[in-house]
Amino acid sequence: MVTTISVTPQTLDILRQVKEEKQAKNFDDVIRMLVQNMKKPVKSYRGFAKHTPAFVREELDRFA
Repeated sequence: MVTTISVTPQTLDILRQVKEEKQAKNFDDVIRMLVQNMKKPVKSYRGFAKHTPAFVREELDRFA
């Protein structure tokens, strides 16, 4: 099934650039690739500083 979509000339230029950069066969491949990349989870920085000692509050910091 073929469907036509409407895009601005600027968007078409961007799609053409990505198609050339990624050596995609057609715009469908470009759009699929962009959507798949968008769905990937963002890199988590949890555990980035594993060797950092745990925070311990000093007695002097506490209010009486």
